[in-house]
Amino acid sequence: MSSSILKGLPVRRSMLWNIAGSVVPLVMGLFAIPVLVEQLGEARFGLLILSWTFVGYVNIFDFGIGRALTQVVAERLGKGRESELSGLIWLALLILLGLGFVVGILVFLFSGLIIDGLKVPFPLSVEAVSAFQLLGLGIPFVVCSSGLRGILEGYQRFDYVNKVRIPLGTLTFFGPLAVLPISTSLLTLTAILVIIRVFGMVAYVVLLTKAAPVLRQFRMAAISEILIIARIGGWITLSNTVAPLMVYFDRFIIGAYISIAAVSYYSIPFEIVTKFLVLPAAIASVFYPTFASTYQSSAPIALKYLERGLWAMLLLLFPTLLVFFSVVEWGLDLWLGQSFALEGAQVARWLTVGVFLNGIAGIPYAYIQGRGRAYLTAKFHLAEAPFYFIILVWGLANFGIVGAAIAWTARVAMDLALLLYATAKLFPISGALIKKIASVTLFAIVLFGILALILNILGSVSGLIAAAVISTLAAIALWPRAFSQIR
Repeated sequence: MSSSILKGLPVRRSMLWNIAGSVVPLVMGLFAIPVLVEQLGEARFGLLILSWTFVGYVNIFDFGIGRALTQVVAERLGKGRESELSGLIWLALLILLGLGFVVGILVFLFSGLIIDGLKVPFPLSVEAVSAFQLLGLGIPFVVCSSGLRGILEGYQRFDYVNKVRIPLGTLTFFGPLAVLPISTSLLTLTAILVIIRVFGMVAYVVLLTKAAPVLRQFRMAAISEILIIARIGGWITLSNTVAPLMVYFDRFIIGAYISIAAVSYYSIPFEIVTKFLVLPAAIASVFYPTFASTYQSSAPIALKYLERGLWAMLLLLFPTLLVFFSVVEWGLDLWLGQSFALEGAQVARWLTVGVFLNGIAGIPYAYIQGRGRAYLTAKFHLAEAPFYFIILVWGLANFGIVGAAIAWTARVAMDLALLLYATAKLFPISGALIKKIASVTLFAIVLFGILALILNILGSVSGLIAAAVISTLAAIALWPRAFSQIR
C-alpha cells in the first residue's frame, strides 16, 4: 500500500471528519442566522452575508494552487519522494501569500466601487466601504489558508483540516453573535471575521508542522518545479470559473425571460436541493489525494478505492434523495405556502435527479484530477457550456422555470457521462466497473420516473411509502459494495 495511505487516516474516518466539517457549521448557522437577522436588520445582515460569501469564494484567487498542492503532495508521497516536498511547498506558499496581497490591495482600493455597484442604502454605505477594505486586508490569510489546507489534504490529514474547519465555521456565525451586545457595526462584525481567519491560518500552520516535519527545514525549490503546480492550478481555475457560471447564470435568464418573481420560485428550491451536495463533496475530497497517491504505485488499490467511492456515493445519495423527492411538495407547502409548493415542487424534483447525478460525478472528477488531468475537467466544462445555454433558453421558452431545472439536470448528466467515459479511458481496468455504475445509475433514474408517476396518480402518501420501500431495498443492496474493504 502506498506511503500516503499509511500516513493518512483510514478512509472511513476521513469521510466522517469531512462530513462533520461540512454539516456542523450548517447546523450552527440554522441557530445563529435568525438571531442575526432580527438584531441587525435586513440591510446590514445582507451585507454580512455578502462578507461571508466573499470570504468563502475568495479562494478562487489561489488560482487552483491549493488543490494542485493536494495532488502533487499526495503523488510524491505515493512515490516515496517526501524529501522533495519542502522546497516545493515553501515556494508555493510564498507565491500564494503574494497573490493574496495583490488581490487584497485591489479589493482595498476598489471597495468604494464594489459598494456602489451593490446599491447599498446611503446610511450604510460608508460603513460598508470600511468593512470591505478590512476584508481586503484579510484576503492574504484566506488565500494562504487554502494552500495550507490543500497540503494537509495531500497528507490525508482530514482530522487536522476539520479540527480547524469546524471551529472556524462555527465562529463565523457565533463570533458576530458574541459581539452583538457591544456593537452592531458592520466594521466590528467584519473585524471579527478577519480575526477568526487569521487564527485559522495560524492553526493550519501549527498542524502542518506536525503532519509534515520535513517542512521545518526551510528550502526553496527551483522555479521549474512550481510550473507543475501552475499548470494544474491553471486548468483547475478555468474549471472553477466556468462551472459556477453555469450554476448561477440561469437566474439572470429567468429574470429576463419570465419575471423577477419567478427567480425566487426557482432559486429557493435550487438552494435547498443543492445542499445535498455538501456530503458528496466532503466524501469526494477524501478520495482525491488517495487517487493521486495510488494510481501509479498500485493500480489494484486505485481500482478498489474508485469502486468503493462510486458505490458509497450511490448509497449516500439514492435512498436519501428518493425520499426527499416524494416529500418536497409537502415540505415547501409547510414552509412557504401552497402557491410556492405548486410552483417549486416540479423544479425541486428535476433538480433532485440532477443532484443525484452530480454527486456521483464527484468520484470520477476526483479520480481524473488526482491523475493530474485537470485539463480534461476544464475542457468538459467548456464543451458543456454552449449546449447548456441552448437547452436553458429552449427549456424556459417551453416549460417555464421547470425548463431551467431540466436544462441543469441535462447538463450534469452530460458531465457525468463524460467523466465516466474519461475515467474508463484513463484507467482501462475500470471499464467493467464504469459500465456497471452507468447501468445502475440509469436504473435509478427510471425509479425516479416511476416514483413521479405514483405521486401524480396516487398522491403523496402512496409516493412516500413507495420511496421508503425502494430506498430501504437500495440501501440493503448497496451497503456491502460501498463499505466492504474500506479501511
